[in-house]
Amino acid sequence: MPHLYFSYAPEDKAWLDRLMVHLQPLLRFGFEFSGLEPEGNEDALKNALGYVVLVSDHYLASPRAEQELTTLCEIVKAKKLPLVLVHVSASFYRVTILKNVPSEIVSETPLDELSEIGAEDLLSAIADRIQSNSSLFSPTTKGFQHLRSLHMENIKCFTCLDWKLEQSKNIHVVIGINGRGKSTLLQVIALAMQGVQFVPNPMAWKNVLKQPSEKGIIEISIESKGKEQTFRYEVKDDIIFSVSPETIPSTFIFCYGSNRHIYPDGASSAGKFENIASLFGVNNYLAHTAKTETHEYAEVHAAVISETINHIFLLSKTTVSIVGYKPGMGFEFSNHKDGPILYQESLSDGYKSTFVWLLDLIINLLKGGVRPADVRDAGGLVLIDEIDLHLHPSWQRTLLFAISSTFPKMQFILTTHSPFIVQAAQEASLQILHDTGDEPVLLKDESNNGSLSLAAILDENFGIDFPFSADIEAEYHEFRTLKDQLCKQSDDQKDIRKVGRSLVDRGLEVSSLVRHDLMDLKRRGIDVDIWQDSEDEAWNK
Repeated sequence: MPHLYFSYAPEDKAWLDRLMVHLQPLLRFGFEFSGLEPEGNEDALKNALGYVVLVSDHYLASPRAEQELTTLCEIVKAKKLPLVLVHVSASFYRVTILKNVPSEIVSETPLDELSEIGAEDLLSAIADRIQSNSSLFSPTTKGFQHLRSLHMENIKCFTCLDWKLEQSKNIHVVIGINGRGKSTLLQVIALAMQGVQFVPNPMAWKNVLKQPSEKGIIEISIESKGKEQTFRYEVKDDIIFSVSPETIPSTFIFCYGSNRHIYPDGASSAGKFENIASLFGVNNYLAHTAKTETHEYAEVHAAVISETINHIFLLSKTTVSIVGYKPGMGFEFSNHKDGPILYQESLSDGYKSTFVWLLDLIINLLKGGVRPADVRDAGGLVLIDEIDLHLHPSWQRTLLFAISSTFPKMQFILTTHSPFIVQAAQEASLQILHDTGDEPVLLKDESNNGSLSLAAILDENFGIDFPFSADIEAEYHEFRTLKDQLCKQSDDQKDIRKVGRSLVDRGLEVSSLVRHDLMDLKRRGIDVDIWQDSEDEAWNK
């Protein structure tokens, strides 16, 4: 929890009270303030993550300064913690121990030398400076763990699955037809990484054991700071029990399901389940940025949020960018430099669904203690179901490169039905949930899909070997069957002529397939004129 310690003289209590009025929003961010009592608090002084000293002649002459100042300065220097000096009145602080300690000074003008309005403006500026650097007072307590392997047994459609993730890749794309377990895969990883025992939304995690099994197994290995650890869970009656002697460490994990969007109103917190709730159909934390504390974080950190998301938009070669932030309304967007201002409600679903998970990711990194300057250098695990949701194909072709370049230390596990995403996954790991008959298994695709055409990707990765619509495929299959029958000495050409004419009317590309088959028949000594019957019918009329 972010923890600020205040050191002051009793004579300056009124100034402290006025400053605290401006710092109230930090309490809603989970900040803890200590040292507010006149005599101070030695334990709180030693455990704080940042310090605010109200400097005055009264303070430098007080017993409290004598008791606290040396310890405070030693801690600040040793741990490189932030120190903010508030000048209450003129003093000789520059000849004290404070002169050798790095500190933040908002104004050299003492508060008691300003008018009432001027003093209030300066207190507001001091509070703004503390708020704008609030993550400096909250070190990252969560680790940057990456998933290294997954093993599970008897969970939904999986009898046994083993997956060892490539360490050289930071993006892993999972594909497979509907019902092959893509969403289940993400849910299992999220539950295991978060150490969640119960799923608050039971409809999304119900009857999860593969019958007739009475127990499921989940085992994950994670790596943090070069050390690999394995954690094992058992699943009984849809409840997940940890059977490892150690508790999985807190980590940055961010999950986004296929129904992600922005709610007009904030929802109640789902507690420990909140960061993974979206994968189970719950969007509790994806509240509108003009509501609740999401708005306050967005307003305080609008600059780093805009810069990071615009970097992704730029690399994705999109036409929209963030151009500002308006309190009470949220982020402002524009299609081009001099275009009209748009708010998130006016964005297309593609921009909206992408913006909302990027916004949530950045805000939760900041909440977790990542400094604004370090957001793009942060690590962790991001799970996204249907990354291509609502995106135009041109954006699908560039998004993987954009997010991988912007967050090079973040591990992404994504699902998709898009051949464009698969084609763009040339620098990613591609996993196919392939039906081998009884149940799906996870296979690694070794091919460099960036060099394959979309037709080849559809054939090799999606099992679609015909480039036209399903009804044309059925009709062309009938035509090929009739062709084979002719090659086996059948003399009846009436049906193949009729089907051939219908296919030729489907357009130039389909017509070229038919003409190629007719030329093949002719090389075999079988001459088929698909227009013969139609000419006879016209002549008879």
